[in-house]
Parts: sequence; structure tokens; C-alpha cells
Amino acid sequence: LQGGTGKVTDVVIRAAGLNTSPDENGNYTLSGLSPGTYDLTADLTNYTTIAPSGGTYKITLTNRNISGYNFVLATYKISGTVKITNDADVQTVTITCEKDGSPVATTHPDASGYYEFSQLPAGTYKISASLTDYSTMVPSGDGSYTVTLGPDATGKNFSLISYVISGRVSFYQTSGNVTDVVISLKGPGVNRTTTPDENGYYQFKPVPKGDYELSANIPNYTVVVPNNGKYTFTLNSNLTRDFVITSFYISGKVTLLNSPNTVTNVTITLTGPSGTINTSPDATGKYVFSPLPAGAYTITASLSNHTVVSPSGGSHAVSIPQNATGRDFTLVAYSISGTVKVNDTSGPVGAIVYCEGPSGTMQYTVDSTGVYKFYPLAAGNYRLWVEKPGYKTTYPSDGEYNFRLSYFAIKNFVLQLR
Repeated sequence: LQGGTGKVTDVVIRAAGLNTSPDENGNYTLSGLSPGTYDLTADLTNYTTIAPSGGTYKITLTNRNISGYNFVLATYKISGTVKITNDADVQTVTITCEKDGSPVATTHPDASGYYEFSQLPAGTYKISASLTDYSTMVPSGDGSYTVTLGPDATGKNFSLISYVISGRVSFYQTSGNVTDVVISLKGPGVNRTTTPDENGYYQFKPVPKGDYELSANIPNYTVVVPNNGKYTFTLNSNLTRDFVITSFYISGKVTLLNSPNTVTNVTITLTGPSGTINTSPDATGKYVFSPLPAGAYTITASLSNHTVVSPSGGSHAVSIPQNATGRDFTLVAYSISGTVKVNDTSGPVGAIVYCEGPSGTMQYTVDSTGVYKFYPLAAGNYRLWVEKPGYKTTYPSDGEYNFRLSYFAIKNFVLQLR
């Protein structure tokens, strides 16, 4: 036997369906064979017969014994060293030995980086090294060796490397908590996130070579560096990539005209990329939405029984990136008022004026003065009429008013006995 730790007594000699094993000195005798022609072989797990060269003797038995059919069996090894960067433990590297596309053995280097596969029969093998988040730099190409054993294959060395992606996140013309920013890294077999420290610095380590996308995100903010919000690159060295983040705001002032309400009762609604947000002005009428990401927005103002008269369309359309100021609103409350006159001594007491409009139907019972008022009212279509038992309306002539309210309206009624 050549190489390995196999025992010669474990070798199996075969011919004609018979088998035997050598003694400790390697001598064997295979008896009980009838005259004829046979294949004579020797086998031992993980060993290859190198003598005879074809691995088999073709023997012919007549009427006498034959001898001198000697065998030499050999086993081989693959060995090398592993080097690794960035302070990783070399003993965590996995070395894989494959034959015909299937793993036959795995091992790990020792503390010095040396590895060895021993007792391998002759043949062609593929050797590779792997460690999560590391890339094989030596050998080049696909990072593996293809070796044909017989003799041993030594010096099959590996060098594994990983990289560091780092950078800093900062805010521009705005404030925010930099530790709320989420940095995302996506690539071959990699999908990681991290957050910066309080100074804005972040790091991904270790990272294998490959094609990557690096992005930063924080709700209601916009990444302005890089200008498309993310980096794409092929990683083959340590890399530094910084992010600059900003936010925008929309502000304005609300004015109420002829209103019984305070301006803080107005609701300002912002619709945009983040959905719908509501706020109310302060006591001076000022409002602000901040922080906001870039995008297209619509701003509206509302208050029950009030009408927005400025802007004319009732809303502002805003597109940012750019702070938008002066998005002001003016809301007004209208009224419908008048008198009820009765042409007899009973007077208008008990007459009821009805007002049907966008908010439903309201009623007002007049006193002896005959004065009524519906207030506050929003712009819209209205129907107005008066009722008093035993009386009919003589003015207006058709008994009621139908009109569109877009300002203050005075509508008088005259009643007389039926």
C-alpha cells in the first residue's frame, strides 16, 4: 500500500467469484479455482490499484498453480492553506471536496489555515472554500480548483476576502433624528438593514463582492444625495457612500369672514404621497405641514356651514421639492335673513320660516318683530318658505324662494288670511 492509513489485511483479492485477503506481509493465496481464464483484482476503500497499470490481471489457469501476480494500491491527498481578511476566524471556513458534482467530504482549516483531504482514490475532484459574506479571491474565476489525483495535489491555497460599505447620513436645511434613518443593502444573497449612530455614521461588514443597491429611508423625508435616492455599484473593494436627506413644508394662513367660529375650528387637509393628513390653524390662523417628502399635494380647508372663497377653486395644488408658503385660505359664513309681515292685527307671531339647503332643513319661529335669520350658511342651493296656520303667502307671488346662495341674502314674506 502507498499512502494513507489503510491496512493491507483489509485488501480484498477477487477472481471467479472467490475472494481472499493478504496476510500482514501482503502475501495472498486464492485457492479453489478451476482451470479457465479469469480477471484478478484487488480492492480497498479509498485506494486505487496502480499496479498492474490497468488495475486487473487477466489470468489463465491450466493444470498448475501460478504466482507473482502482485498488486500495488495507492491513496492520495489534497492539501493547502487558507488566508482570510478582516479578522475572521480561519477555522470557520468550510472546504468542500466534490466528485462528479456531489460532495464527498468537507473539512475546516486548523488555526494556521492548513487543511487536508486524505485517503482519496485516484480521480478528478473539485475543491472550493466558503464562508458566509466572504468571497474567494484565490483562485480566481469561480474560486475553485479542479485536480486530478495520482499523484497528491498540494498547494491548493485559498484567499478569502470581504469588504466594508460605510458612510454618513446628514440632514440638509431641516432637522430630524438621524438614528431613525434605515439604510438598506440588497445584493446577491444579501438583504440587510442598519441604522446610523447618533453622529450619522453607518457600516455594513462583512460584505462579499457582487452587484448591490444601497438606499436610505426615513418617513416624510427625501434623499437628495444621491439625486435618485439610491446607489447601485459592483463591490470589489471597500466603499464609502454618504446620504444627504431633507424635508419640505407647506404653510399658509386661514382667515374667517362673518363667522361665529374661531379660526382654530377650521380643518386643513393635505393629500399626498403619505396619504391624508389633517391639521388646524393656530389662534392667528397660521398652519404648517412638516416634514414632508417630495411629491404632489392637494390642500383644502373646511368648516361646517362655511364656504372657501379664496382660492377660487377651493384648493391649492403644490408640487415639491420646494417649500410652499403662502397657501392661504379665506372662508366665509353667509346668512339668509328678512321679515315676515302679516296684514292684520294678529301680526307675525307664530309664523315659521323654513330653510332647505345643503345641510338639510332648518326652521325659525318669528316673534312680534317678524324678523328671522339663518346663520351661518354655506354657499349652495336653497328653498325658503313660511307657514302660519290660516294664512297664505302673498309675497313672493309663488309662495317660496328658490335660489343659489353666494352672498348674503335678504328674503321678505307677506301673509294674509286665507
